[in-house]
Amino acid sequence: MNNKKVSNDPRSKLRGIKEKKEFQSARSKLRGIHHPTVNKNSNESFDIIFDLGGVVVEWKPEEIINSVYPDSDIKKKILGEVFRSREWHDYDKGTLTKDAAVSIFSDRLGISNVEICRMMNFIPQTLTVKRDTVKLMENLIIEGHNLYCLSNMNPEAYSFLSNQCTFWELFSGTIISSKIKMVKPDTEIFYYLLNEFQLNIEKCVFIDDTVENIESAERLGIRSILFEGAEKCECILKCIT
Repeated sequence: MNNKKVSNDPRSKLRGIKEKKEFQSARSKLRGIHHPTVNKNSNESFDIIFDLGGVVVEWKPEEIINSVYPDSDIKKKILGEVFRSREWHDYDKGTLTKDAAVSIFSDRLGISNVEICRMMNFIPQTLTVKRDTVKLMENLIIEGHNLYCLSNMNPEAYSFLSNQCTFWELFSGTIISSKIKMVKPDTEIFYYLLNEFQLNIEKCVFIDDTVENIESAERLGIRSILFEGAEKCECILKCIT
């Protein structure tokens, strides 16, 4: 996945998607109906920036831990010492390798490398697609908006999703933290996105499920939505766009 725009017409992102029948159904339903994500009295389009984990795909560390350690008292410690740690931040940033992270977590928690690796290997298969969000994205494209991806994601998770999912075709541009060695909520990654795709900050809307990332974007003047489900997000987009 590169960081270049692939088309001037956002509707072209829907061509060739496996869920073509679903798209055709969505388009037919929209004919003659005011869809709540846009203002049909305006030809104005927006650049809508989506996070991935927790927004487009599921991201639930607690459930990942429960699947591997269902009866263990160490679950809370793993949540804080692994998924909320500085090392996980660096892993997503691409400045810490998986092997190095496994070694650090193993020493910290007193759990074998094999067990830590087993848990981390389990993560990609839990990143299932949130179909209601994808449907929202398709509708936004039908209405003429451009979609972009800005995600904190480690190389292994990105590799898995890039091979398994078709929603990438909906994006006019994609920025993955581990590929550029920058990470949210650091402001530099937002500047990188804006510069890479020559986006007008006044036309941008950023959608993320993490408060810190939302606050960082808003400090730069980017209108932002804290994601709490596709339906609620759609209603808020109606007011913004």
